[in-house]
Amino acid sequence: MSEWFVRQNETEIGPVDGSGLLDMIREGAVKQDTLVRKNDSAWFEARSVGGLFEAASKSSTNYYCPECNAAVRKPPCVCPGCRIQLNYARAKVVENKIDGYEPAAKPKRSASVQNWLRRVQTRRQ
Repeated sequence: MSEWFVRQNETEIGPVDGSGLLDMIREGAVKQDTLVRKNDSAWFEARSVGGLFEAASKSSTNYYCPECNAAVRKPPCVCPGCRIQLNYARAKVVENKIDGYEPAAKPKRSASVQNWLRRVQTRRQ
């Protein structure tokens, strides 16, 4: 499993797993120019990790205990608040927006694809 390290103000934070790094981006602790490294690699800017900010900006699901409303991991798990075994938890989808990051625009269909689609639709009629 990969371990990530983050450098902030000459202090090294880590190891954190991939989901922890995504959480740090969502919280604003890691920006595009923040230095990070994976395992024992050299330090590099977070923006150079392909797909990292795109992954952090996608929606995520948070889970909550139906008994005490404490935040929990995805079931099955044990609630840290009331200590009951959970096979179900309330799910809440969160739309993540990362400051200073705009996802790339989806590529437009080429003319040849549009022509092919038009021919297929015409045949069906």
